[in-house]
Amino acid sequence: MSGAAAPDTPTFQPLSTVPLACEPCFTSVDGLTFALAWAHHALVSSLAPALAAAASEQFGCFLSDQALLAGYTPSEIQSATRSGAWRRLRRGAYCTAEWWMVADDVARHLVVARAAQLQLGARSPFSHSSAALLHGLPLVGPIPSQPELTVQREHRSAATGTKLHSARLFPSHVMKIRGADVTTPARTVSDLARTAPLATAVSAGDAALRLGVLTESDFDPVLKDCWTWRGIARTKRVIPLLDARSESVGESISRVRMIEHRIPRPELQYVIVINGRSFRTDFAWPALRIVGEFDGRIKYGGPDDLFIEKRREDAIRREGWLVVRWVWEELWGEAPAFVLRLRPVMEQQRRAMSA
Repeated sequence: MSGAAAPDTPTFQPLSTVPLACEPCFTSVDGLTFALAWAHHALVSSLAPALAAAASEQFGCFLSDQALLAGYTPSEIQSATRSGAWRRLRRGAYCTAEWWMVADDVARHLVVARAAQLQLGARSPFSHSSAALLHGLPLVGPIPSQPELTVQREHRSAATGTKLHSARLFPSHVMKIRGADVTTPARTVSDLARTAPLATAVSAGDAALRLGVLTESDFDPVLKDCWTWRGIARTKRVIPLLDARSESVGESISRVRMIEHRIPRPELQYVIVINGRSFRTDFAWPALRIVGEFDGRIKYGGPDDLFIEKRREDAIRREGWLVVRWVWEELWGEAPAFVLRLRPVMEQQRRAMSA
């Protein structure tokens, strides 16, 4: 029982358990709306109007009972499934083949979650990773194969293919997005903090703060209501680590790895003014005159961006700063490559400044 009282432990799953080749996956509600808008055209053209209307309100899915109410016979439902015109999401739940082809991996995850939610009947909000995706928050690693929902009691008959969490659902912890119940950003980040690696919780929390869907005070009722829950000490540890100034998943994970390896906490988005021009950095340790830069794959749009960045770095170096750069692949492992490069640079600067 996720909501049962139990001793808390301050330990976290090591980040090195995350697969080396994993990529951050993320979407936004706007992105989901876009995917569903395109899917709606396919729904209208291939389904009876009443069923198309129901599916368009349910992330693209519909149940066999809804198809029967819309005028389909059991044999027509079976024929549509066998022909491939309808894709079976789970027993008694479908979407059209056209919808499935249009939807991206995140929308596919969410439509399966919505189908499970509809079948459960009782209040069963999207939670944990599924809630994060619906809120447009990033997840570290591949999109989970199973959607996650929280219920207040066991629903064994509907649990196949779905990860169900059994925990109390306080009214203030649940909201609606596009008609679907979902845990609030604060409850979602808390659930991730209690059950997932530190990097996942911090990445989602940073993004929620940056997007303006979460404030630190939003955690107050969650901490009050869930104070006896297993893992709540992890939530309490994660909250002060969150920072809206982290502009990407890579920057959030970089900070987590620094914390894990006891690298001094950096200034985020630190501005260096040179000859009247302001240069913003990802990370900075002003006392050591060191700048850290995470280079994501989407950071540079073309050769001109690379040239501009090179001139920016040259200007910073001429002012006596050392610049350490790292990429996604250097974040992983027991001893991350960027930490192994950053630590000796810090030691070098300390010795130079104390000489």
